[in-house]
Amino acid sequence: MLLLIGEIAAAGLGMPLGLATSAAPLAWLLLVTALAGAVCLRSVAPGYALLLLWFGALVHLATPLDIIPLDAAILLVLYSCAVQPDVLLHRLAWLTSLAAIPLATLYFLLHQSWVVDVGVSLWSRPNLNLVIGLYLALCATFLAPVLLGTLVRALRRSAEDRAARQAAEAQTERAQQLAQETVSREQIARDVHDMVGHSLAVIIAQAESMAFLPPDDPRYTQAGAHIATTAREALTEVRRIVDVAMQGEGSGGTADDPLARTLLLADAPDLIARLRDTGWQVRETSDGVPQPIAPAVSAAGAAALREVVTNVLKHGDRQQPVLIAWAWTDVLRLTVENAVRQPDSAAPRVGRGLIGTRERLAQANGTFAAHPIAEGRYRATLCLPLSAGVDRQGQETP
Repeated sequence: MLLLIGEIAAAGLGMPLGLATSAAPLAWLLLVTALAGAVCLRSVAPGYALLLLWFGALVHLATPLDIIPLDAAILLVLYSCAVQPDVLLHRLAWLTSLAAIPLATLYFLLHQSWVVDVGVSLWSRPNLNLVIGLYLALCATFLAPVLLGTLVRALRRSAEDRAARQAAEAQTERAQQLAQETVSREQIARDVHDMVGHSLAVIIAQAESMAFLPPDDPRYTQAGAHIATTAREALTEVRRIVDVAMQGEGSGGTADDPLARTLLLADAPDLIARLRDTGWQVRETSDGVPQPIAPAVSAAGAAALREVVTNVLKHGDRQQPVLIAWAWTDVLRLTVENAVRQPDSAAPRVGRGLIGTRERLAQANGTFAAHPIAEGRYRATLCLPLSAGVDRQGQETP
């Protein structure tokens, strides 16, 4: 079909077909086959198409075949190779285009053609102006498809890079959102653990103390009232946490977070009073002048103190006093020391609450340590940075 189209087009342009068919029929057939194959392979195998193109060019140079319309396939194949993302094919397209310019000029100098008759040969004096014009025309002819392919290739690569960048940004945003949701869930779970664990420990301690009191003892009624109050407070806190979670907020301990304002170091006397109300002896000391503490740091410290008090209620020995020491220097160092019951002192363990407390204080640039110090005794120490240079008004200090 391509051969027939080439013949008809050549006849319409007035090309001397006899030179192509009678003088070198085999070469003419090879040329048409190579160019047609190059056109067919230019999309699926552009490298092989380029090889066929070179083969056709060599046939042109080695035989007296004239230019045929199917030679336009050279430009099409050059464009197809130049537009490829493969760097090697792109460079080969440029090399082929640059090599084709002198080779085509040489062809027109050595052969007479219906396309242009330079009127020169190896034995006659060349027409320099015509040769220069021919060379410039061939430069435009062979460089145009490669330049166009390079432009399209650059536009495609730019579009692909833009799409990849948008996809990466979307993926990063999604990953950040998932990470934020994970952190929020962990913070909410930590808040629930601290609050419910503390409330249950207080309730258990009060209930155990009631077992040793007669019903007509005023302390019996007082312990029951404490249980009811603690349960109501726990229910209120759970509802607040659920409300914050449903609003898509976490309890990160910031000043604008409603959960951060539920418990601050200013509430430390209430936490310590709960120990006393459940029958514990508390010895509290303070050294230094209280300094202002940022709300976020105060919230983290209060949560840590609540976890420590919870562990005292769960594992401590009620028969021995709890020692609480406040030390105000360049930091706030709060130490809670207590005796533990014999089963707990035999095999102390670090629970999830202590791990969460350490993480919470680390976010507030503080530290937390809890470990046994002697046979049957346990110490928890937390250090909090002070807000140097901050206005004391509105700051929370115990």
